[in-house]
Amino acid sequence: INQWYGKSRKHHFSEVFLAATGQDTGAKTDLISLTTNELYPVTVRAAAVYLLQNFSGPESSDAIRQALSDPESMIRLTAVDILPATDADLERSLWRSASAR
Repeated sequence: INQWYGKSRKHHFSEVFLAATGQDTGAKTDLISLTTNELYPVTVRAAAVYLLQNFSGPESSDAIRQALSDPESMIRLTAVDILPATDADLERSLWRSASAR
């Protein structure tokens, strides 16, 4: 890789994903940034939301909640899919409000 791209390369989202799959706590902040950065493709942003389930804490929960109202359906769906694993109270609240309609 160094022969092709050199030793100093631009930061790539795959490095964040690799760190996140190893549950490197430093990856959480980068994942949260990726979820809202519209310069990245929707698939990358949705994958970042998905990987946030590996990290507990209010920052992760807030980012997942924010993803529920993202304009992109893939990001919203990913957030809904991981809700049971991340925020059961929010999931129950959403189901109650949906069934009340």
